[in-house]
Amino acid sequence: MEKIISVKNVSKKYYIPHNRSPDYATLRELITSFLPFYLTKYRDLSSKTSFANELEVFWALKEVSFDLNSGEKLGIIGKNGAGKSTLLKLLSRITPPTRGSILLRRKVTSLLEVGTGFHGELSGRENIYLNGSIMGMKKKEIDKKFDQIVEFSEIANFLDTPVKRFSSGMYLKLAFSVAAFLDPEILLIDEILAVGDAHFQAKCIDVINGYKNEERSIIFVSHNMGLISEICDRSILLDNGTISYDGKTELAIKKYLEKNGKGKTFFSNAKKYPIYVVQANILDLNAAKIEMIAFGKDFILEIIYEVEETLNDVDLIFLISRLGTPLLYSYSSDKEETNKRTKKHYSPGRYNARIKIPTSFFKEGIYTIDFLIGAYKKNYSNPEATLNFEIINTSINTANKSFKTDRPGQLAISLDWKIESI
Repeated sequence: MEKIISVKNVSKKYYIPHNRSPDYATLRELITSFLPFYLTKYRDLSSKTSFANELEVFWALKEVSFDLNSGEKLGIIGKNGAGKSTLLKLLSRITPPTRGSILLRRKVTSLLEVGTGFHGELSGRENIYLNGSIMGMKKKEIDKKFDQIVEFSEIANFLDTPVKRFSSGMYLKLAFSVAAFLDPEILLIDEILAVGDAHFQAKCIDVINGYKNEERSIIFVSHNMGLISEICDRSILLDNGTISYDGKTELAIKKYLEKNGKGKTFFSNAKKYPIYVVQANILDLNAAKIEMIAFGKDFILEIIYEVEETLNDVDLIFLISRLGTPLLYSYSSDKEETNKRTKKHYSPGRYNARIKIPTSFFKEGIYTIDFLIGAYKKNYSNPEATLNFEIINTSINTANKSFKTDRPGQLAISLDWKIESI
């Protein structure tokens, strides 16, 4: 396959000045404030003294290298400050690298921030043509796509309104529509889908999924691991400005979750809540502790919790997630009838709850359980308490082989299809 992006040993350095006020009323005050700073810097360099306390060097990216082939969908993941957005800004040529080289062999369209590239005084209609021109398209080409862009954006009634009056959601809808329908060869997306409503997000995802079989490349940055796994076959894990993993998305997400505390099982015994989870276990149906569960087999979740004081109206809650995507919330009060609800009273002591969980709709993979507790109109989250379990497919039965790990989606539900000739 043809390489359309080649990033070689790219680093990006920023300077963070200290010991000066960040607010300046005029340009003259800004200049007069900077002149002494840089004169001092020059003097310190001449005298070989340190000015580290006045100017901090920060490397947002360090020796980053990777290639992107035509048609690839690449995810970029990592915690805040890892360098994800900086990398996309370099690829968009918003800012140059300090060291290294970036070679782009195709036309790049970027969705980095809501409204990037829009002129606030121009209308939505005018901005469509402006963005198309910036991307090198002729007016006739934009005319052919214009109706599709407007229909998808859902802002037809505001098309001739200056975009400075748009809400952030309207900005997003127009920005994505322009980027998606003006035939980008490389599309860079940075967490932009988090802004829109659920209906529009679903439309955007459908468009991106439609690129899967096309020779169109995507670089996608998101904290939504479910979206990353749905869209991208390959992902890069950034850690403090360097690439710690480059390969299959499933493994990249697993490494990310492990490094950020979601791949561990641990609990806090600190008595900072009046009620808190002490321990949780995964049990088989014979009450034996297990770490891995066979595909399609039910298991028991055991929650051991401590009560420090007398409490009423207590609700225990757990959340099961996969790849960062919430799948199932369960409340201890779910079976209580609303009109016959009685307060759950707890005296100080240790308690044990066991819940049987069917796994017939869970795919293979690693899942995380988080615990929350509500008591007397207060929420006592237990952020330290996490429990991981893994579902594995040990069978070669053709009935479940289609629900392999890399199948799109988070659940494994086999539905009955009835097809008739009509």
